[in-house]
Amino acid sequence: MVNNGDIEKRRASGSFFTNSGIAEIAYQHIMKLIQPDFIFEPCVGMGALIRPFLQENQIQLAINDLNKAHIASLIQEFDNKNIWHLSEDILSHKIDEIFLKWLQRGKFKKILMYTNPPFGTSSTNAMVITGQEKQQIEGENRNSRRISINYSGLDKKYGRGDLCIPIIGKIIELLKTAETGYLAFFSPMGLFCGRKR
Repeated sequence: MVNNGDIEKRRASGSFFTNSGIAEIAYQHIMKLIQPDFIFEPCVGMGALIRPFLQENQIQLAINDLNKAHIASLIQEFDNKNIWHLSEDILSHKIDEIFLKWLQRGKFKKILMYTNPPFGTSSTNAMVITGQEKQQIEGENRNSRRISINYSGLDKKYGRGDLCIPIIGKIIELLKTAETGYLAFFSPMGLFCGRKR
């Protein structure tokens, strides 16, 4: 069980991690519906979403996280697996070229962009906050309301709001460069599975 102090710290930074049981259920649905041969997880965190896919030898995994310690930990943990990896800010770093090189290496037919992007700014807090939490923080200055979001121009196309919006926008733009693929992501309202474009 996570204590309230941990929740406050994580909400302030947008650092929430996916429950392994939820990751397993999502894995089962994705394998039933899509059967991808390439998965890119651009906000991998500690790797809960990709762990179930490690048993699938026919899937090439590619991961990214802004936190270099997360990537280093996953590389060490998954040392026997062929996982392509980056540790970049996908919004400010031009990963389009790297992504296309990855795709050219394998001639993939079923590309899946799959993530649980960071949340935690004021717009998400307003959606998920409980009545008791709202009463406790009214009038207080919260870190999550001061998070500066670098939209990298994606706000013109996808709008403004929570940090997840430009990240999902960037993922959509990457899929456009691939010319085909699937998108599945978590949001404050649940898991969304996009249709093939």
